[in-house]
Order: sequence, then structure tokens, then C-alpha cells
Amino acid sequence: MRSVEWEITGGARLRFFRDGATGGSCFFVEAQYSELCLSMTRHAVAGIAVYTRAELLNAFDIAAHGSEERSRALLLAALGAPPAHDADVHRRIREALGDSNVGVRSAAVHAMSYSPASEYIPVLRDAATSDPDSKVREEATELLDVFAQVGIGEM
Repeated sequence: MRSVEWEITGGARLRFFRDGATGGSCFFVEAQYSELCLSMTRHAVAGIAVYTRAELLNAFDIAAHGSEERSRALLLAALGAPPAHDADVHRRIREALGDSNVGVRSAAVHAMSYSPASEYIPVLRDAATSDPDSKVREEATELLDVFAQVGIGEM
């Protein structure tokens, strides 16, 4: 992953990075005030070609089952999801976990790490115990451990 950070007006920060798994570029704006954050985001979006949410979700929907394109599309959709749990991305992750290709199933596990949520615990547990591939089972088990360490899924 490559990352660059700039301090901008009013103490806001713009972080740009290229995700190593997807090759996709992303940016985040952090600011003390939501109005400043929204203003800086609008300025950044004006100068950068940005995928819409619909485009990200559709890329997964139209990608061939078992393809590397499907893996990449899922990771990009998860990366572009809001920070809170997203039902549309969750549905696609569940679908990808049933793919015949181990790479797509592995991407589904990684996609859950982009916006961790307790709603993923049941599908992660299932992948950790039932996936036909030991690598995917191991990745799901590791992510469950990380979730537990940061308190995701605890009641």
C-alpha cells in the first residue's frame, strides 16, 4: 500500500492511498468539523475521477463468477462502502463466500476487514469452520481473532 497525507485548511487532513490488493486509489478527509470535511471532500472529488456507489456494486454483479475481476470488484466495493455496516456490500460478500473460486472467497474475507462490523461474525465463523480451502479457513479465523481483540461482536 502506498499512502500520502497532506495537512490542509483549518487543520483538516487529506489522506490518499493506493490499495495493494485492488490497485484502487482512495482518499479520506479528516476534520474536526463535519462541514469542513464535506467541503474538502467536494473539492477533492471535483478534481478526481470517482466511482459511484452504484458503479462499485454493479462491477461485482456483472463480473464472471470465479474470476479475478470479481475478487477485485468486491474489494473495491467494500473499500468504497461507508464506515458503518452496509447491507448491499454484506450481501455481495455472502455471495462471494459461496463462489467456487478460492480467490473470490478469500477476497470476501478480506473485504470484511475494510469496514469491520459485528454483522460479519456469523459468516466469518461459517467460513472459518466450513470453507473447503484451508487458506480461507485460516484467514477467516485470523479475522475473527482481530475482531475479538478490538471488541467487535462482544455484547
